[in-house]
Amino acid sequence: MLEQVGDAVLQIAAQDADEGLNALLAYTITTGNDLGFFFLDNDAVLRVQKPPDGSVRDEHTLTIQAADQGNPPLAETVEVTVSVVHFPPPQFAQGQQAIQVTESTPTQHALINLSATPLHDGTDRRIEYSIEEVLRRAVAGTTELTPNHFSVDSATGMLSLAELLDRERELGYVVTVRGTDFGSPRKWSLATVELSVIDVNDNQPAFQPNAVTLSLREETPIGAVVFDANGTDPDIGANALLTYGLACSDACLQLLTVDEMTGVMTLTASLQDFVGDRLSVNITASDAGTPRLTGILAVTIAVVRFGAPLFGAASYTGEVAEDATSGVVTMVTASPQHDLVDKSIDYAIIGGNVAGAFRIRPDGAIEIARQLDREAVPFYTITVEAIDHGPLRKANTIVVTVTVLDVNDNDPAADSIVASVRESAVVGDEVAIVVGRDADAGENQRLSYTITGGNTNGSFSIDGEDGKIRVATPLIGAELDHYILEVR
Repeated sequence: MLEQVGDAVLQIAAQDADEGLNALLAYTITTGNDLGFFFLDNDAVLRVQKPPDGSVRDEHTLTIQAADQGNPPLAETVEVTVSVVHFPPPQFAQGQQAIQVTESTPTQHALINLSATPLHDGTDRRIEYSIEEVLRRAVAGTTELTPNHFSVDSATGMLSLAELLDRERELGYVVTVRGTDFGSPRKWSLATVELSVIDVNDNQPAFQPNAVTLSLREETPIGAVVFDANGTDPDIGANALLTYGLACSDACLQLLTVDEMTGVMTLTASLQDFVGDRLSVNITASDAGTPRLTGILAVTIAVVRFGAPLFGAASYTGEVAEDATSGVVTMVTASPQHDLVDKSIDYAIIGGNVAGAFRIRPDGAIEIARQLDREAVPFYTITVEAIDHGPLRKANTIVVTVTVLDVNDNDPAADSIVASVRESAVVGDEVAIVVGRDADAGENQRLSYTITGGNTNGSFSIDGEDGKIRVATPLIGAELDHYILEVR
């Protein structure tokens, strides 16, 4: 077994019967030392030039020449076979191992003992351990060399964690450890540990951004998607399996729902029934890890509303003569409040239009539809509806009061009267009152009275304003005992 440089292998000795220079010998290695493992010193001792590697060649056949200094020089050769006693490098119990380590493992934590056995026959049975290489497998798919993440006890081979792990950054490591014996020469071998980083639920689900403001028109149909909440969790497996939910008021829960699996929030009821112009909603994303972690997305929803058509006045009035058969009585106007292109308004009379006396045109003009009769209906209280062409076809109503003006189209009338008067009645005594009637109004209803017949000898007079009939001349000895007066 050849161990150290300079170790003696063999003393070479030759004899020459001559004398002087003819017997002075010089020794050389002529063949077999192509690897340069040996040399001859000045004393012809074959020595180790560098420790032979028995794994490369375990036997070396050297040709050694002894030559004198005579003239001519004479030489002789001899073959020397050197057998190399070879001891293999240390042997690890397992040259390749795989372990799993949770990312929450603390530093200095012992991970695995890498034990190697020396195979030389020396007395020093120690093995010296060191980290040869650490290869990090990143989440991004890259692989890179990294120092300092692990340490190994040089005497025991215990591999420990030197820095904290982060599964969200790295998937694992390949750690190569060298074990070197104390033989001669010192030999080493390698053991590989493939370390997988196991996820722990150390990341809260998150939304980016974590607050949003939306606008939602009140005509939005039921079932429409309001928002797609896409939560993320850098963990893996159950620790990253998200379930979505809603946290808000009862009124909000009646309007909105969120898909537990996708986070898509949809409208479940009409916004027309919602009182208010703003909704505050928290969308939650909870993972399935232990402990269960939850992230929140704050959503503010502004409800965009448009009012019903707005009339140009608080109310409308009109007048029409009862004998009019056509024409516009008044006009109503309303303005749409929505933001769509079609700004037209549909008008309709929905109440108070007794016997269909009026109709309304598309431009809002109210006109006569049939013959009027003030004595039957002196005024109309009409309800007009204006409907826009917005997304919800909103409507508003207003009252239109139409006064029917009187026309003198009715004759006065009075009931017949039977009265008696004593013969002794004096001039001026009241005999009777004629009460006339006229269905017209105003001046058309004011009556005047005159006696137009039967007033023989002018015996009676009538008050032209109040219709009172009085004695006009003495009745004593009158020729008639009764009168039939005709009053107009």
